[in-house]
Amino acid sequence: MDELSALITHERLLVQEPSLFYYTDGSGIDGHVGASAVSPFTGAKRRKYVEPLGEYSVYSGELYGILLALELATDERKDHSELSITIFTDNTINPRSKRLLIHEVAQASS
Repeated sequence: MDELSALITHERLLVQEPSLFYYTDGSGIDGHVGASAVSPFTGAKRRKYVEPLGEYSVYSGELYGILLALELATDERKDHSELSITIFTDNTINPRSKRLLIHEVAQASS
């Protein structure tokens, strides 16, 4: 999805969807990888320090950010079960990483 389409979709979802929204990020800095997720609806946030950059890529940080958002959503859905969940991330995921994320989510939910 190009930047303009992503922005239009983001704005539409914020207005139209009754949802718990989460924003994620993963990044590399000083040879290490970190990840975070935040819910502007509740103010909840989670962070994870993943190390070192040689073993983990920035893509791993992005995936951990999504996993953190899913953990937040699991906790927050207890009080807001009527709302759907929408996760916004600023990165595309390559096919190999997508398989790893699906595996992590399956493990976390079992």
